[in-house]
Amino acid sequence: MKGKILVTGGTGYIGSHTVVELQNAGYEVVIIDNLSNSNIEVLDGIEKITGVRPIFVKADCTDINALTKLFEENPGINGIINFAASKAVGESVQKPLLYYRNNLVTLINLLELMPKYGTKGIVFSSSCTVYGEPDKNPVDENAPIKKATSPYGNTKQISEEIITDYIHSGAPIKSVILRYFNPVGAHPSAEIGELPNGVPQNLIYTPPYFFFLDRWHKIHDLWYFYKSDDYDFHFINELLGEVISEYFGLDTVHYHVASLCVK
Repeated sequence: MKGKILVTGGTGYIGSHTVVELQNAGYEVVIIDNLSNSNIEVLDGIEKITGVRPIFVKADCTDINALTKLFEENPGINGIINFAASKAVGESVQKPLLYYRNNLVTLINLLELMPKYGTKGIVFSSSCTVYGEPDKNPVDENAPIKKATSPYGNTKQISEEIITDYIHSGAPIKSVILRYFNPVGAHPSAEIGELPNGVPQNLIYTPPYFFFLDRWHKIHDLWYFYKSDDYDFHFINELLGEVISEYFGLDTVHYHVASLCVK
């Protein structure tokens, strides 16, 4: 095994596909999810695809005691990929406190526990909503961050600032932040896909346009993002730019897995 990875929100849409890629790549996976917007049957699909049923903990990441118990019962977690968040822009306008509580407390709890249990890295699932109303479309890595247009977008901006401030304080962790819009598609096996509880609120049912990524570079078998002087994200002496797309296919999950290789 390459290591043990905690995937928060791992039975969700992007989370479940990421778990598949992690297990196929040789990682041991622990999932935590409260199943507020996903189904336990997703675990069956993951097992059918990979032949391995990931460890699953049904709990809420805002519950620090539940998270502590998870770390105690699953020692040796090397890294975290954090998908656990409320994610619908419209709903966030109607329920802002729910979004601030879920999205920010979850992140703070994870960051607080990482040094205690020797977890060295976190990949944070952010959003292109941090760009607010962009000056031009499609958005690229030169776009400035602007005032968020929704509480959801604001939680992502604040989360990025929390991570940056925590690392600048000398915390012994590494972080990669990935920004993207709504992914579309499903696993070729059709065993897992977009299956939220209720009506999807974050996808529009029109033919999506795909902007293919051309800023990935491979050097010495390590993948990293195109570097840009336009961002001040210093993750352990790494200046990482961001690759932006209006719509991602499920290659999104590969970028989360590849981010674990950033030194």
